[in-house]
Amino acid sequence: MKIGLFSSYGMKCGIAQYNLSLFHALVELGHSVTIFGNRLETVRADRRWLIASGDDVESSDLVRCFNAGAWSETGDFDYPVMFQELRRRAIEAVILQYQNGIFNDINLIPLFQYLRQQQIPVIVTFHDSCIGPHFPFHLVDKFVCANLQMKQLLPNAHHIPHGVPTPVHFTKDELKQMFNYQGPLVSTFGLGRTDYNLISRMAADLGYKFLVLDSTNSCLVSGDHIIRNTDWLPLDQLMMRLAAADVIVLWYPEIAACVSSSAVNQALATLRPVIVNDVGWFKDVPEGVVIKVRNERELQEQLLSINQLGQNQTQLEFVEERQWKNVAGKYLKLLAEPNTNK
Repeated sequence: MKIGLFSSYGMKCGIAQYNLSLFHALVELGHSVTIFGNRLETVRADRRWLIASGDDVESSDLVRCFNAGAWSETGDFDYPVMFQELRRRAIEAVILQYQNGIFNDINLIPLFQYLRQQQIPVIVTFHDSCIGPHFPFHLVDKFVCANLQMKQLLPNAHHIPHGVPTPVHFTKDELKQMFNYQGPLVSTFGLGRTDYNLISRMAADLGYKFLVLDSTNSCLVSGDHIIRNTDWLPLDQLMMRLAAADVIVLWYPEIAACVSSSAVNQALATLRPVIVNDVGWFKDVPEGVVIKVRNERELQEQLLSINQLGQNQTQLEFVEERQWKNVAGKYLKLLAEPNTNK
């Protein structure tokens, strides 16, 4: 099948990474896939630090045809280029990863109308509850929710869980030697949501090193115990660095919207213990797959026993079940089902 994937490709963004992982999985399953992404030259000067360095797909598999939404002056679509490439590539199905800050709902209407006229089925995936008031639900064939909380808002949507990268099979000792890390090591990463101050203070108090993978330069804490990497790393390199840690901690703020964390799925693929605070971002990940703590005291108790936090069979089974090829298979199965939203 010839599939078009629409997303915020080229930005430091969990949803862009989701789309890229789905791209590679669909290609691996034998499909011809094109990414329709935003034009990086439209990103405002004060937001250019959000551009991810380097392309992860061949230029022939990429069409840049819309402005970068909230990151640019306007969210305009280049419909002539968009429609021309959809025709030229004989796209048979479209999967769009919705972001309210990227896709102006009004601008989506001509795209969805064109796809319906051409009888090209379209799936829209919602990653959170931040959906614009003018979203054209009536023009979309099928909806996917990446987290179960969204099913309460969109009961007709299909739930396809977030994918998990290929697990890392190096031991932490092999990776510590590779990267010249020493001693007990606590790590965190992401795009700035995690509480660097809390994790840094906790690690320092316990005499641990603190590995911060911080591609957005969001971590403002300092100290001799901190090992910082601010590069935008390809996913496989990010995973290797993370897997050198004894434990990974993600500590996010609670917010009112229905949301989910892509970072926790990457952390799980390291096969290292993952500790999270008990907030909505991690609601979709069962207790036992991650270690959920309610407060700083419980976090400290877990970190004190860092050497006893061994490999978790439940985590391993979760990682195997949610491999991206399995997620891609669920999308393909959904595309094959008849459209009920007409």
